[in-house]
Amino acid sequence: MTTHSASRTLFFFEKPSAMRRLQRFFKSPSTICVSAEGHLLAAEEPGTIRDEWKSWRFDTLPIVLKRIPVTYDTNRSGQSHKPKVEAIEQALQGVNRVIIATDPGREGSMIAWEVLEHLGYRGRVGRLKLGALDEVSIRRAFAAMAKEPDSGERDYAAYLEALCRKYEDHLGLNGTRAISLRLRPPAFGSPGALAACRRQRLQSWRIWRSTSATSSRRIISRSL
Repeated sequence: MTTHSASRTLFFFEKPSAMRRLQRFFKSPSTICVSAEGHLLAAEEPGTIRDEWKSWRFDTLPIVLKRIPVTYDTNRSGQSHKPKVEAIEQALQGVNRVIIATDPGREGSMIAWEVLEHLGYRGRVGRLKLGALDEVSIRRAFAAMAKEPDSGERDYAAYLEALCRKYEDHLGLNGTRAISLRLRPPAFGSPGALAACRRQRLQSWRIWRSTSATSSRRIISRSL
């Protein structure tokens, strides 16, 4: 049995186009590249967690979870991302360093970290922030990452921020259900829903009063 002591690095991209662009700059048997093409995992809907949460009723509120279960998301064609997550899991075998090269920002960080957390990866992580894909920008991004030995730790903090927003979304469904149950029957007369999520402050009463009560659907929102 042959033992390979050389380190292996996995580059985690968001888009295949970015992955192909960077692959032109290095060729190494110890380097692996994967791409996600957006979020591969999604929070499970309440109804799939508990049967009593399938129907919208006041007596089932609030819906609060210490940890939100995740499931495989789907692409625009409705196909599950499970095969892609499994392929990334296989690619991680023997890898002792991951370079996250998804789009800069919290959501880009989350796309990679949520998969790494789901798969239980515990190796080193670095963050490559690519503002553009021309040669000069790519080299600058690598130089900046080399000067930041804790780039992975900083990026994990960005992921946690995005995760908090995700949990706020999940908590927001309580407001969505409560407002819809309280206002929909007398106000709308036909099926509709009022959405209250992380970007939507609960100033619903004032906004609802200023809108037509005959509409079949109102989405009450105010961006933070």
